[in-house]
Amino acid sequence: MKLIPFTPKGLVAAIVATSASIGFTTVTHAQSVDADQATQRSLEEVIVTATKRAQTLEDTPISITVTSAETIDTAKIQDILDLQSVVPSLRTSTDQSTSATSFFIRGFGNGANDVGTEPSVAVFVDGVYRSRTTASLGDFPKLERIEVIKGPQNTLFGKNASAGVVSMVTSKASFEREGYLEGIFGNYSSAIVKGYYTDALVDEKLAFSIGGSVNQRDGYAENVSGGNDIGERNRDNIRAELLFRPSKTQEWRLIVDHDDLDEICCYSANLVRGDIGDIIELLGGEIAAEAPYDYKVTANEDPSNIARNTGISLQGDIALNDTLTLTSITAYRQNQTRLFNDFDYTSADLTNATNELDINTFTQEIRLTSSFDGPFNFLVGAFYFDEEIDQETGIFYGDDFRDYVSFLAGQPFTFQSSIEEAIGIPVGTFHQGGQGTLDSGTMDNQSITVFGQVDYELTNRLTATIGLAYLDDSKEVTLSQVNTDVFSNINLGPELLPLQFLPQTLAFPNAVEDGETDDDNIDYTLRLTFAINDFVNVYGSFATGYKASSWVLANTSAPTEETLQQLFPGGVGRPFNQVVGTRFADPEEAEVFEIGLKTSFSTGYVNVALFDQTIENFQSNIFDGQGLVLANAEEQSVSGVEFDARWSPTASLDVIAALTYLDPEYNEFTGSILGDLSGTTPSNISDFASTVAVTYRFNLSGYEGYARVDWQYESAVDLRDGGSLNPENAILESVGHREREVNTFNASIGATLGRWDVSLWGRNIFNDEYLVAANPSAAQPGIFNGNPNQPATYGVSARLNF
Repeated sequence: MKLIPFTPKGLVAAIVATSASIGFTTVTHAQSVDADQATQRSLEEVIVTATKRAQTLEDTPISITVTSAETIDTAKIQDILDLQSVVPSLRTSTDQSTSATSFFIRGFGNGANDVGTEPSVAVFVDGVYRSRTTASLGDFPKLERIEVIKGPQNTLFGKNASAGVVSMVTSKASFEREGYLEGIFGNYSSAIVKGYYTDALVDEKLAFSIGGSVNQRDGYAENVSGGNDIGERNRDNIRAELLFRPSKTQEWRLIVDHDDLDEICCYSANLVRGDIGDIIELLGGEIAAEAPYDYKVTANEDPSNIARNTGISLQGDIALNDTLTLTSITAYRQNQTRLFNDFDYTSADLTNATNELDINTFTQEIRLTSSFDGPFNFLVGAFYFDEEIDQETGIFYGDDFRDYVSFLAGQPFTFQSSIEEAIGIPVGTFHQGGQGTLDSGTMDNQSITVFGQVDYELTNRLTATIGLAYLDDSKEVTLSQVNTDVFSNINLGPELLPLQFLPQTLAFPNAVEDGETDDDNIDYTLRLTFAINDFVNVYGSFATGYKASSWVLANTSAPTEETLQQLFPGGVGRPFNQVVGTRFADPEEAEVFEIGLKTSFSTGYVNVALFDQTIENFQSNIFDGQGLVLANAEEQSVSGVEFDARWSPTASLDVIAALTYLDPEYNEFTGSILGDLSGTTPSNISDFASTVAVTYRFNLSGYEGYARVDWQYESAVDLRDGGSLNPENAILESVGHREREVNTFNASIGATLGRWDVSLWGRNIFNDEYLVAANPSAAQPGIFNGNPNQPATYGVSARLNF
């Protein structure tokens, strides 16, 4: 694009002229916040690969936000979960464990807690699909950029990208020696030490890089019942790369990485004490006050999160001639997760939950890309995915559970013994510590996607794009249970059914359920891009997306009523307390309309976006206190506006503003556990979100420095689905915890002193307080727990570059 001088008056004139010629237009992509050179007033050209080919950001006609390495450094973004502070269309959420982390784009997202539910937002690192969020939380010692691509992307990314893509790109190894060693120190005894080094092994042929980090921090929530502080960080990682260029037409990139996480996490606060709180105290236990931002916990055992990720990938780029490039990306990854959680969040020994998870994935992508000078260009490729999952989830009673149930029943210390004596079993049989359920689930998933995209220049200003993808996905699933809860498996009549918390899960495959799904679908993208003049582009597009069936691999898995009637004709042999529900959710089918305006000026840009996005059979999962219940919402939609602007009026000042307005709705959702939610607003999707960042660069006594402040705002939104139809919301509202509203400020100031970069930084500097999630507590009617955000953090950093 040709750059023209930027003035507010000129901008208004350009927008008015453009709107008059094309009507009010729409979709956008946000642009990188790389700072201009002090002596240059043109926006720096940014290369992205969102369309699987290198293009400038201005020439990429999709809705995309790019966060540069410089922004990540100056904003002191500590991990990928902080990325939402600079991308208002992206939201991240971590609930009761580190692995229970989800990404949401334009309000769509899922796949946090149940491994059988794959994410609607796909995460890629250097082109390699990370099938579960836990495999994406590690530090990256040399990031180049993070691309957040909005809307369905199946025609180019293939695997389960029905809501969008988060693509992280690391820097390649260099043939010129460079590196750094950095220390970051802050409150809560936070200490991060990271380093990176790259150099040539054989000039212009073979280079290597190696980097890693250690990240430690004390917990910020005090366990007043004598345990360790909760909310700590204890992570380390290492990443090595070989870059091989045997000729001018070939490049091979071999990457090996490993990261470990071993933390006491996460902080779950008491929101509603209820009458159960009195019973906990009668048992001699403690229950935290209804004050989540006091950051105090009463837990008789520390929650534990252990995760290990290891991976290897090989990417080859081969120029077949001057116009055709063949790319291959092969990867194998292993993930191990071990979780333990004090499931009742009190000092009484009531319930504990465990999870042992092993995931092995193999992916292979191959694509052919053209770069013709003429009007026609194409990309064709295929993506293969093979994943094996083994999971064991357990819920076990603690030593106080027997007495706890007797208080619930209104017969302190005599309830179980009276029943045991009446039916002739040994006194002390019911509700012993260690009794519970252990569910073992497996899933083997293979899928292949064949995709292609064609760009044709109809005129020198008008380009048409057609994309097509075919997906075939098959899953084989098993689930079995060992249930040692004697009380829940004896028919004691309907009066005692509410106290039978752990009924036997019906295993499958069985005579009716084969535990298999086989899905296929064709997705497409249609787009027109028109260059109105040398500095204004517009485009309009329609795209579809798809995510295959998801399964429940835990004790909330339950057969349908139709299945039970086939398994137990006439009800003969049917378990008395058999739960009716679902094993899996049908595939998601997404579609989105977008039209967009993208402008580029010598000192700024303004982009505006309008979109209308719908997902049919959205795979909703709601936590019911014991586990996630998976169900299809027949149709969920969101229409919205995205606005991004940058203004750099001088060489020293850079102002970024990004705003998002969303109007989400369950158009039809008749089968939720809360009843018919059709016409209600989905929880956790704010209708307005914004990010404003101001960076000022200065020169002091010959040293270059900067000062940055950014503000993140999200309007109030319900934490639980259902609105006024959900009685839980009334309970949470009575204690002031029904909604979340975000109003967070971050700041940093730094300078370059020769080879040293030093800075002071603070995140959430005014200690904004809000809840990430709120859920009913397990086996404790009326009690609600929530996950508050982190309190203010601050510190210093020093980096030695060499």
